[in-house]
This record gives sequence, structure tokens and C-alpha cells, in this order.
Amino acid sequence: MVLDVLYVIFLAAAIIQTVYYLLVFTPILLPKERTKVSNSSMIPLSVVICAKNEAKNLLSNLPKILSQQYGNYEVIVIDDGSKDETWNILAAFSKDYANLRVFQFSPEMKKGVGKKEALAFGIQQTRNEWVVLTDADCEPATNQWLEKMSVGMLPSKEIVLGVGLYETEASFVNMLARYETMLVVMQYLNFCHIGLPYMGVGRNIAYKKSLFQQDINMHDDLSSGDDDLFVNAVATSKNCTYVLDRESFTYSKAPADFRSWLIQKQRHYATGIRYKKIHQFLLGLFLATKWLFWITFFLLWCYSGWEIVHKAFSGTIFAIYFLSVWMAAKTKERYFWMMAPVLDLVYIMIAVPLGLKSSWWPTKRWK
Repeated sequence: MVLDVLYVIFLAAAIIQTVYYLLVFTPILLPKERTKVSNSSMIPLSVVICAKNEAKNLLSNLPKILSQQYGNYEVIVIDDGSKDETWNILAAFSKDYANLRVFQFSPEMKKGVGKKEALAFGIQQTRNEWVVLTDADCEPATNQWLEKMSVGMLPSKEIVLGVGLYETEASFVNMLARYETMLVVMQYLNFCHIGLPYMGVGRNIAYKKSLFQQDINMHDDLSSGDDDLFVNAVATSKNCTYVLDRESFTYSKAPADFRSWLIQKQRHYATGIRYKKIHQFLLGLFLATKWLFWITFFLLWCYSGWEIVHKAFSGTIFAIYFLSVWMAAKTKERYFWMMAPVLDLVYIMIAVPLGLKSSWWPTKRWK
């Protein structure tokens, strides 16, 4: 009887996972016609960056942001109470780049935690309606970043979701972080595609200034996740779109070690309990069935052998592997797709307990 129940759970989880991978997660990978933007019709843009103790990253990445092949844009950088050389570096850059404006947001001006107050202050300083956000530790994939992101800025749209990936390094933690990031990208872009946008990443997102000013909930008690919750609150099937073009990506370094990655994930998961109920259900169903799929597989394998589970298991693993290879080819990610099933197992065994812990003890510090 127990084995029968386990088998039913396993089969149901395998079917749901396969549906997610082969139906829900495939639309963004199919060819999609895009409107070409000419230089004569470039939309004025304001790039906003919040920087806290980011002297080294600014020296490396800010020139690449300031040297985009885009005719009409400004860059606003907010020094959010840095204690290193961030402000001195920004002041020096502002003398060399006419399109750079820098501001200080002192600790005395802050009432909550996280960076949203500094971000809101920065957006107030912008001169253009369309705002593009990225982080100080991010670098654009190309000098076409802004032009490619602007392709999504159609008259009917107010939010453009972009993709922020991690740089490739030779470590298992890096591979795991890149796999998990790719999985998240597949989720939020595809949910946007089917009319259920629920999040975006502050490493690469654009929206209208007027839309940001409508969202009065600052979520000051959270150290991160502002971008997720902003999109979750104001995005609709009509006003939100995405750009999946390799030249529109941004890249940053992945957490250096396993502990740093866990801390980062704990902060991110703490925002999930504030999503709309429909998003919580769909994302929860995906994670729960993934966890049940692996747990029941191992239990059935141990007590009943390979024969009873091999067909459903092989079909689901094929779906995971197939989508991982396809997505890796689309984004030119390397290496991790070869270990997709192993990374999937490690990820879900960490994600579920970490998500539960994050719901109870959210982290309340940005940097």
C-alpha cells in the first residue's frame, strides 16, 4: 500500500515536472519577431545604479556602461553610504563623462533597510521617463546593451525584463549558481510570456519612472527583493515584456563560496511569500513536485528496484536535460548543462529547506 501511494506521488510529480519543462518553459526559446530600433527613434534612457562600497567594481564596469553605442542616455549613480573610495571614484568619472551624474545618499537619510530608498532617490533625479537598472558589480555583455533593451520599449509597455547571468568559473558552486540562475530566468521570462509576470532582476530591468512612482509600498523591512516585489505589484499581461538577446545580457561574478550563495538565496527566497497568491501557487507547485519527484524516486528505487520507475524517471530527466541544453545554446552558457540532472538534484534538496527557513527568518541587511 505504501509503495502504491509513493508510486502515484512519483508519477504525478513526474508528469507535472514534464509539463512545466516541455510546455511552460519552452515559449521563450521559440523564434520571436522583434521590432528593430533605428538610431533616429532612440528612446531617451536613464540608467540608475546604487553603489555601496563598490570602488573596485565601478572602476571595472562603469566605463562599459558609460560607453554604450546609444545616442541619448544618462547614467545616475547613487553612493549609498559607502565607506571605501566609491565617492572619490564617482567624482573622478563625472569629470570625464558628460552623461554621468552622481549623488550621495547618506545613512542619515535612510529609514529602512536595503537599497530601495537610495534607488527611489536616484530615480527622482532622472530626466527621462524610461529608467534602466543594473548593479555596480554588473557589466553589459556588449556595447549594444541599451539598444537591445530598448527594443522592448513599445508604446503599450511599461516594464522590460532583462537577463542577468553569472560569469563562468571552474568550480561546482559556480556551476550550481549558474544553473539555478538559468532556471529562474526560464521561470520569470516564460511566466511573462504567458501573461503572468511576477518578478524581475535589478541587475537588468527597465521600466517607466511614472510607474515606479505609483508603487508606494517600499518594503523597507527587506534587505533585497525590491525589484521582484515591484514587478509583482504592478506588472500585468499587457504592460510587461522581456528581451532575450545575448547582447542585452549583463554579467556579474557568482558568490565565491557555498556559504555566500546560501546567504544570497535566503535573501531572495524571503520575498517569495509576498508574491501574489497565483504566483506563489504556480512556483510552489513547481518546486514541490520537483522535490517530491526526487524523494519518491529514491525511495521507490531502494525498495522496488529500477524497473518500476525507469520510464517516468527517464522521461522527466530527458525534459530537464533537453531544456537545459536548449537554454544553454540560446544564452551561450557553458558546461553546467552537461551535469543538469545532478545540479537539479542538489539544487532542490537545498532550495526547499532554505525557502522554509527564509520565510521564518528573513535577512535584514543589504551590504
